[in-house]
Amino acid sequence: MINTNAWDVFISYASEDRETVAAPLAEALRVNGLRVWYDQFELTPGKQLLQSIDEGLRESRFGIVVLSPHFFAKEWPLRELAGLYTRSIQEGQKPFIIPIWYQLNVSEIARYSPLLSNIIAIPWDSGIEIVVQKILSVINAGRVANPDQQYIRVLSEVYNTLHHEDIDEEIKRILAMYPLHLIQQALEALLRKNDLRSTVRAKAFSILCKHQISRTEIINEILASTNTSLLKEIITILSSTNIMLSKEQIHILLSNPHLPRSTTGLGSIIRRIIQQDTTYSSEVFLPAAKHPSWEVKYDCIRSIIRVNDKETLRVLLPFSTMSYWKARRTIVEYIRERIQRGDLNADDRQIAEQILLQICSDGKTAEKTPTMRLARETLATLQGKTLKHTNNPVISILFISSDPTDTDRLRLGAEIRELQERLQLSKLRDCFILHQRMAVRPIDIIQALLDLEPQIVHFSGHGNARGALYLEDRQGKALPVEPEALAALFKQFSNQVRCVILNACYSETQAKAISQHIEYVIGMDHTISDEAAIAFSVGFYQGLGSGRTIEESYHLGCVHIHLHGLPEHLTPVLLKRV
Repeated sequence: MINTNAWDVFISYASEDRETVAAPLAEALRVNGLRVWYDQFELTPGKQLLQSIDEGLRESRFGIVVLSPHFFAKEWPLRELAGLYTRSIQEGQKPFIIPIWYQLNVSEIARYSPLLSNIIAIPWDSGIEIVVQKILSVINAGRVANPDQQYIRVLSEVYNTLHHEDIDEEIKRILAMYPLHLIQQALEALLRKNDLRSTVRAKAFSILCKHQISRTEIINEILASTNTSLLKEIITILSSTNIMLSKEQIHILLSNPHLPRSTTGLGSIIRRIIQQDTTYSSEVFLPAAKHPSWEVKYDCIRSIIRVNDKETLRVLLPFSTMSYWKARRTIVEYIRERIQRGDLNADDRQIAEQILLQICSDGKTAEKTPTMRLARETLATLQGKTLKHTNNPVISILFISSDPTDTDRLRLGAEIRELQERLQLSKLRDCFILHQRMAVRPIDIIQALLDLEPQIVHFSGHGNARGALYLEDRQGKALPVEPEALAALFKQFSNQVRCVILNACYSETQAKAISQHIEYVIGMDHTISDEAAIAFSVGFYQGLGSGRTIEESYHLGCVHIHLHGLPEHLTPVLLKRV
């Protein structure tokens, strides 16, 4: 049948959506060979407005409606919609109205127009290329399709499938309808489309891998992506499937500086690949040694150790330059276990010695910390030497204080002086190392816990009746820290810190929160004076320095307050982890 319509499409829209939607859409459709009725093309000077619009509504094969909040608020677009409805009724079962959703979803459309919500629409956020392809597939339906037109239809189907709830069934349907190479081409195109959401692109990647139609160059391109959000989705897919990566692809992934900082599962993915293919070894982890993120490197260190093959020590060597104390301790403990098992050959012993010398001498591990002590002992054992040390373990104490400029001044200097004297005069003085951090900000506490690895943390400062403790901000003013925040912090150090003392008013609330993760926590259930706070510290550390337990030392601290004739001997509260 000869087409007698003057235009292929009539575009109805609100003027507010002209620049963002209507204008680029009209131009793109015209470039693709369609005859487009668009007011900016057709309404020329001297032409009557109503006559021109009526002609467009009457003589167009299809009506495109850009549905947006602005559209439903304007009189003229709604009049045009009424005219398109009339044409739609005349066309009967034949598709006529093509809705485009802009800044609206299906439930919002239904509130504006239930009839329109039942018509299959094209979301504008899918990108103008896909919008145009979908419009062309509707307009060209029923014609003899050339290969390009068939691909456009496949692309449209695949795009809709990636947004479908039952994606597996939809993919089966598409696989039964269209050539596999066109489906592969469409999935790859959508995977590469940077303006699509990462979750949608990741679904395309998952389908390609699941049906084994992924090309090596496409996988390599995605593993090298600079989109951290997409990489996080890809890692999740890799961890939940049996997809095998080549050594080159593992290298690309571990060398990518845009990997998410929290990469839980990445090390286990590679470990699983090593277990499935005997041609792989822990050597594939080597590129991660240069990664800028300590989280990525630490994740890999744990996996390298779990692989525990003949290459493990050689691979750990470049990782031993990390500053993160937990990574270093993990490596030292692994070497120590290998020594104890008698599991080191001559080459292994040489590499292990290099690692331990690196950790002991590069200045990145603080002196007199448990990690440094363990590293030196392990190195001495490896070299056949013995270190002189007491039978009592060395206890690291971190004294942190905060005295913001906008709060009442505290006698912090007197407290730390008394604390030092009690430890220095004690019979076990060689068993304690006291570190100080004054005027602390949140970042200072974290850094001190990482660097010094204390077993006891003593905070002296201010608290308020709501249970918040005051640290200092950059200007030295009071910065309240809620109980949940400090509890979350100490949870990360629950295997390291044994006791926390909060020598501040109203700190019992904080103590209760922290005691979920730390074995012993001491807080104050009310206000406490400087004199009582100092008296408690003196009695507590006298007890520790004499070899008493934490619980016994707590009671000595309370007694010391009482002996000074102060009424606050019941204010300190000892909480134990359940």
